[in-house]
Amino acid sequence: MEISIHIHEDDWEMRNLYPLEASREAAVDIHEASEAGLRNHAPNGAGWTDVHLIKPPSVDYASVGLALNDACSAMEPLMPRVRKFTATATAGFRQGVHDQLGSYEQDAYCYGFGPDCFIKLEPCEELVKRIWFDCTGRDDEKLDSLRAAVLAINELAPSVIADYWNEMTGAVSDIAFLDRYFQELRRPA
Repeated sequence: MEISIHIHEDDWEMRNLYPLEASREAAVDIHEASEAGLRNHAPNGAGWTDVHLIKPPSVDYASVGLALNDACSAMEPLMPRVRKFTATATAGFRQGVHDQLGSYEQDAYCYGFGPDCFIKLEPCEELVKRIWFDCTGRDDEKLDSLRAAVLAINELAPSVIADYWNEMTGAVSDIAFLDRYFQELRRPA
């Protein structure tokens, strides 16, 4: 059976891998996002009065030369490829509704088990531009596969995790950070 993933557009790139050279920029932006969340929290407690737009770092994987073929080869033994990847607003989840602003990919460079655990490569010709992931499930095997995928990318291009949901950032090579990070992902929501 072919796996497909459909996520809400708000979950797009909330958990990222960036080249290690982007560590400082990632930490600053996560801090700014956290402050904006506190500052803009709606007085009635339902939502926010303004949003923080994530600032992609000035260094991406294309600028450090991460080849798409190398990244795909590293992912293939760890997680199944998911070619159909969709991100829409809530209305786009209804049967037969096409979200005009949604993203509908039929040949995505995504690897994972479903919307609860995946890693997505965003290509730029023969290179990878960005990498992001999500893991909302608490399945140990899936989390172990995701961790192995993150480490495999780090072997190709030293990387940093920038997680806006958990307000965490750190170098993948910092095993103490990586252990804390994956413990956080394993915690009940």
